[in-house]
Amino acid sequence: MYIPPFFVQPSVSKMHDLMRAHPFAVLISADPTGSIDAQHLPVTLNTGKNAYGTLFLHVAAANPVVQRLCSDRPVTVVFTGAHAYISPDWYESAGKVPTWNFMAVHAQGCPRRLDDQKLMEGLEDLTAHSEAGLEKVPWSAAGLDPVAYEKMRGGIVGFSIEIERLEGKWKVGQNHSVADRRSAAAGLKRVGGSSRLEIAEAMIATADKESQSHRQ
Repeated sequence: MYIPPFFVQPSVSKMHDLMRAHPFAVLISADPTGSIDAQHLPVTLNTGKNAYGTLFLHVAAANPVVQRLCSDRPVTVVFTGAHAYISPDWYESAGKVPTWNFMAVHAQGCPRRLDDQKLMEGLEDLTAHSEAGLEKVPWSAAGLDPVAYEKMRGGIVGFSIEIERLEGKWKVGQNHSVADRRSAAAGLKRVGGSSRLEIAEAMIATADKESQSHRQ
């Protein structure tokens, strides 16, 4: 991912927050011939085992990607956060052009196939994360017939990926003046929508940080 210096996100915790908030990711892998594959799937993050964390994902056993995923060939998992179109009309300065602001994280590592016990633990973590905040009693696999549930798990394959490289790009107007960032953020807020509002808050945060550094 191309990241100009002013768009680099140095905070691992902020990248982890985005990965947890936007867990539906894209798994990109290649085979020895250079053929590229992309899979859309939910991914959970576990931290504490290493500096960047470990990912869990699962795919259908019949999916050909299973044969691509091996412990000596790295993959990239792409997490896309909030994003929004920025109209030039929202800037205080003249002579601007349209752009698109966004936040994204790329995690790289080598996948390791999991046994049934680790697969089941990963599925439980994924379900608990997904059920949280739904304002109901969380669904649990504990209510399933154990034999039937084991048979269903036989139709999927689980993988863990220990993250070896983690990079984040926060393109939220840092290449524009503080005044232009604030005015563009105000434009996003007028239009509304959760993604626009999240980008607006990120733009304001960078503007506030820069203004504070100038005062010191």
